[in-house]
Amino acid sequence: MKSISRWALVAAVMIGGQAQARECREQLPQILASAYGTEQHVALEKVVCKVWPARAELTLVAVPLPRVEQDGYGETDLELLVVGSASGEVSVRKLLPGELNWDAVYVSGIAFDTAPYWVSERRLAFGVRISREGSSRANPFSEQSLSLYVLDGDAIRPVLSDLVMAESVGEWDTSCAGTWREMSRTLALAERPGLNGYHDLVLREKRTFNRDEVRGDDCETVEGYNQKQRYRLTYDGERYVVPKELLRLR
Repeated sequence: MKSISRWALVAAVMIGGQAQARECREQLPQILASAYGTEQHVALEKVVCKVWPARAELTLVAVPLPRVEQDGYGETDLELLVVGSASGEVSVRKLLPGELNWDAVYVSGIAFDTAPYWVSERRLAFGVRISREGSSRANPFSEQSLSLYVLDGDAIRPVLSDLVMAESVGEWDTSCAGTWREMSRTLALAERPGLNGYHDLVLREKRTFNRDEVRGDDCETVEGYNQKQRYRLTYDGERYVVPKELLRLR
């Protein structure tokens, strides 16, 4: 009986999440009209929205705003909106100039990360994950970066920027032989807050290295090993300090 109840709860949460997603998408034309009027064309299909689970009265919206689009590169800003879930009215917004610029490495996805990032007793952060991919088949590349934001009065304030959470890099002959590097990171909050009232961020990293070769009629991994690393990121009064090697290259 307990098992049935548990699965019923999971199903209810999933259905509720799907309903919120549909409602969010249905509100987008109204939200965008409120934010931009008719002055700026916004591609509705590229806009991302999500009801904030911990604060269901608020909906998070990410709006790509292209400025320059050429064959080999583009310049695109990203604007974050915090909207009343019931009213559809924009209450807070933040423009991030050049956040989605691209060239050989292009933006392949944007998603809100609404894990319960209680960075301090009174500050709940939300995350924005941006995925990027390279256009070379012989030298494949992909990465995902995370930025965290808090609501601070009538502003959206960044507290963590451009932390790379996943990366995949390869160099191969497009058939078999080559080398591959994979990296993934997970983020957790330290149990106790630091001196400034903000919890440290505990970052765990795993890296995998592989080398493939042709052996007879097969493509085999002939060398491979893993590495693990742990980092602790502290808040300096304005934002979390991130070592340069952990950041996305701009």
